Amino acid sequence: MPQAGYLHLIPRLIAWMASNLDPLLQPGIFLLGWLIVAFAVVFSCLSSRHDLPLKPLLAAAVLIVPHTGEVFFTPTNAQWVAALGLLLTILKKDPLSTFDWVTDLTFLFFAGLSGPFIIFSLPLFLVRAWQRRTSRSFVFLGLALLLAGIQGWFVAHAGPDHEFSGPFSLFNLFATVSYRLPTNLFFGAWITGSTSQAVVIAIAAGLTAFLSFAIYKGGRFREENLKLFCFIVLLLAATTVRKRFDLWGWGDVENDDRYFFVPKVLLLGLTIVAFAAQTRSGIRLALLALLACSTLSNFPRLCFRPLPDTGWYALCPEIRAGHEVEVTINLGWKYKYRRDSK
Repeated sequence: MPQAGYLHLIPRLIAWMASNLDPLLQPGIFLLGWLIVAFAVVFSCLSSRHDLPLKPLLAAAVLIVPHTGEVFFTPTNAQWVAALGLLLTILKKDPLSTFDWVTDLTFLFFAGLSGPFIIFSLPLFLVRAWQRRTSRSFVFLGLALLLAGIQGWFVAHAGPDHEFSGPFSLFNLFATVSYRLPTNLFFGAWITGSTSQAVVIAIAAGLTAFLSFAIYKGGRFREENLKLFCFIVLLLAATTVRKRFDLWGWGDVENDDRYFFVPKVLLLGLTIVAFAAQTRSGIRLALLALLACSTLSNFPRLCFRPLPDTGWYALCPEIRAGHEVEVTINLGWKYKYRRDSK
């Protein structure tokens, strides 16, 4: 069943498996399911089948990227982590062993049917097949086309998102994306919402221009960095149409931070790759300074406050007995739940 206009295979599969177990075990299964997805992506970052440099740092970027933690430890948002695996699949060499085939196709299938990211990845699969022109690359392109067609059908038949509506503002769009992505990623708490929008746009434009120059002058890994950058642009453009970034409140970096998780990880990875490829000491030093600024300015956000215990385990006896219970989840939201008697 679609939710928000597309399929969510990974979180629904985790929930289906957990629902058949004792309620005492269900939170642990939810966590385990997320960890499997997250570490599948981390190990893909470390894979010898792609040529990206500084692989341990790229893997670490997935787990320590500055954000609110909204994406972590919940199968609901596992799709955002899985989206990174789609891009890594594109960057990997064609599979040779049975293990390579199984892991790549499994990841492509499950990640492709979990969120709309396969649609944004499709142009990169097309480029991959055109460049390599191998039977294996066309197999992946064919599966990507099929999965994108399935998700695209649901997206096309979903109604518009009415959470934000109003006249379009290009200036506000640039300001919001500038503040929540490059500026917040590299300068964190050093630049707050009290800073004017024009200043934030100027800072973000300068950062983008510098990173583009560093990639161009770096030579090595230019193509890989271009693919990372293209995925960021495609994702932001599609999400803007759906979620109207131009109407979001100025200065807020907390709400709906999941929409910027993937772009942040990729922009951080792009900076790491550009640093490794750079031979000019001045540019290399500036890239290192950016990475240091990102860590220092966002250091308080690298630790998350524990969420309150909402009493799930106390409800387990009533759930086992088949009684309807009122479940409290994060943010104090409540819903009625009765376990299926089957």
